[in-house]
Amino acid sequence: MKFKRHPVWLLLPAFVLCLGYLYLLKVHVEAVTYFRETPASWNKLKSSQCLRWRKKFIFGDLRPHSKDPFQPLEDSCQAALKYPAKSYFASNQRGQKIHYLRFPTAPKQAKAPILLFVHGIAANAVTGLKFYPIAQRLGFELIIMELSNHGQSDDDGQGASYGCREAADLVAVLTTLRQEDPSRPVLIYGTSMGAMTVANASPSLQAFQSQVRGVVLENPQSSLRDIVGVYAHKMGIPDFHTDLVVHLTGLRAGVDYTSCSPASRVQQLTIPALVMVSEKDYMVPVWMVEKVFNQIPAKTPRLYKRYPYGEHSAIWNGQPEIFENDLRQFWKASLLAQPKLGKSSELQSSPSQ
Repeated sequence: MKFKRHPVWLLLPAFVLCLGYLYLLKVHVEAVTYFRETPASWNKLKSSQCLRWRKKFIFGDLRPHSKDPFQPLEDSCQAALKYPAKSYFASNQRGQKIHYLRFPTAPKQAKAPILLFVHGIAANAVTGLKFYPIAQRLGFELIIMELSNHGQSDDDGQGASYGCREAADLVAVLTTLRQEDPSRPVLIYGTSMGAMTVANASPSLQAFQSQVRGVVLENPQSSLRDIVGVYAHKMGIPDFHTDLVVHLTGLRAGVDYTSCSPASRVQQLTIPALVMVSEKDYMVPVWMVEKVFNQIPAKTPRLYKRYPYGEHSAIWNGQPEIFENDLRQFWKASLLAQPKLGKSSELQSSPSQ
């Protein structure tokens, strides 16, 4: 039987290509939303097991003379999982319960400062455990929060939003801490998407300025478009596809990633900031971190540090003594700078230095 030629059949190849491209878009949007995972496999990222990558990038010795980066620089992953801690929950504006852990690392003083650690995408509280001995040495009580849809916090199935929805999680924990410990100063430390969360929360942090005395942004991505673009260019993916993926990801998340980005939100940051990056960072290029730093208002006390060693979210692992000294000095300077915003020269630096 012969089919009569008809123009509609000529459209079939184009229709198949269109379906194929739509499927590709779906895959890429999910890969961004769930950090290269799928909705079904997202939960496996919540495990607290001592996986091989955690042994290296959280606890490993990444100093230049290290013979084995999988050997712990200080405590091992297994030992860190045994640190004493108490669990608490705060509620964000979407009604989700946000989990955070408090560790007895500070001297028993009513006004001991708090180090609030905010982890990155597809991570959990394990990421911040390496700060337990650091907090002890610097005299902080360590608190590690778990962002929504991560760890033991409530999960609505929507994956990550690169610090946009998560900014409300940070505000929820800060609100609870202000109610419980109103007189204790807080240093917020955000890494990767945690740094994006802190940066995106900049407008809201003004309400906590009397208590939050400083923020640390470790390798912050400047925007979702920028970081997706880095990967896309490596794969030879054209810009129009990248733009479309980011737009669709935003529609799915209910987020406008054009207006919600660290590079735009830090323009409202009024709290002393330490922005840092490792030259060995495999994920976030130096220019992206400098883009965030340069958008912080000049009147806001700010400091930029570029380290030769370490890795993504692992600057301490590459130069622990220098890192801890820089953190100590920043905290001291930020306590002095906070009441006189914009008048402290101690915290002024630029990427050119």
